[in-house]
Parts: sequence; structure tokens; C-alpha cells
Amino acid sequence: MEIFKNQKDFLVRAKEVKEVKVINQPIDDVVFLSLPNTENKEVDSIINTLFNNFKTYKHSGTSSYGISYNQKQKGFDIKAQIGKTQTQIIQKTDTIVTFKERVVFQNKEVIKYRIPFKFWLFWVISIVVIYFLVRFKII
Repeated sequence: MEIFKNQKDFLVRAKEVKEVKVINQPIDDVVFLSLPNTENKEVDSIINTLFNNFKTYKHSGTSSYGISYNQKQKGFDIKAQIGKTQTQIIQKTDTIVTFKERVVFQNKEVIKYRIPFKFWLFWVISIVVIYFLVRFKII
């Protein structure tokens, strides 16, 4: 006797991608920081002498800044430039489910206990022989 069983699995595949880009525009900024007016020519002369050669400048990629002393206006010129920036956020979602169908065969054997043919033949012949021996009074 054979028994059949069906087993079913399924496949679903979904892929979702969300992408967000944030772009900031470049910034150019200029600031003037004035020194207080002392109305004293000696103090103003000392300040001009100290800061006359004061200059600094730094640069990295598209961003930079610079500071220098302006002797005519008696103050510091501060210039800053911040380059364009971009932030990108990517969110991915994958869903995978598989589909399979299996057919399972199971054999159930029914075992019938039989007496072998040779054994039956032996008993039949033995009974016939005993019958004739009894019939002819040999036994």
C-alpha cells in the first residue's frame, strides 16, 4: 500500500530601497572685527606694528578660511568658505521566502505470514504415507 503526501512551501521576494539625499549649498562669509579706537597714536602704532604681518589661511577640499589684519580700517578681516555638502541615506529592505512542493511516497507493506511451500509439501507427503501405512496395517 502506498501513501502520498504533498508538502507545499511558497516563495515571495520583495526588495525595497529608500534613498534620501540632503544637499547643502556652499557658504561664503566675511566678517570684520574692529579693534577699539584708543585715540593714542603710540598705542595705535604698537598695535599696527604687532598685527601688520598677521595673516593665516587654511584650505581643505572645498572649504577654507582666512584671517588678516587690515591696517587702514584697524581690524581683522575674517573670510570663511564652506563647500557644498551632500548627505545620502540609503535604506534597503529585502524579503525572501522560498516555494517548494514535495511529494512524499511512503510504502506500507502488509506482511502476510505464510508457511513455505516445501514445508506444506513435506506434511502432505507425510500424511499420505502414514495413511497408506495405517490402511495396509503396516504400522
